[in-house]
Formats: sequence, C-alpha cells, structure tokens
Amino acid sequence: MVLNNVYQWNPKTDTLEETGVPSVLKQKLARIQGITQKEVDTEIYKRKRVLDYMVKNNITRIDEVGKVFSRYYSDTDDLIKEVDEVLNG
Repeated sequence: MVLNNVYQWNPKTDTLEETGVPSVLKQKLARIQGITQKEVDTEIYKRKRVLDYMVKNNITRIDEVGKVFSRYYSDTDDLIKEVDEVLNG
C-alpha cells in the first residue's frame, strides 16, 4: 500500500500543516471520475459545507438527512446558496 504524507507536523508552530501533496485516494477519485484534482477538492468542500449546515440546523433524523442528501443530488446549486446564506449570516 502506498500512502502520501497529506499532513506534516511542524514542531516550530506545534501544528499539523498540509503538505500540498494530494492523497492517493483523491488522485484515484479524480482519475476514475475523469475530473481534475481541483474539482475533487471543490466537491469535498461543498459536501463539508452541507454537513456544517446540517450540524448548525440540528438535522439528525434519518428522514431529514435523506431530504438534504436528495436535494444535494437533484438541486445542488440552490442548496449550496441556502447553505452559504445560513453559514455566512
């Protein structure tokens, strides 16, 4: 198994820092989907924002979660607009 160092410890600042090297999984996803690494990162970011929105709105019931996921796939742009409005104030 090949692993990339996606994060590296910086003892000077006592923090983990991104190395800028994409993970093997992200590289594979990009290749399989026929998209760029940047597009993979953008998709991951959008999904993270949706999850943050769900946490902020206490969306935890399976039916509510299912509605958000369904909306993500059927009407991504409108959902992302709503997510941005809620999370950005």
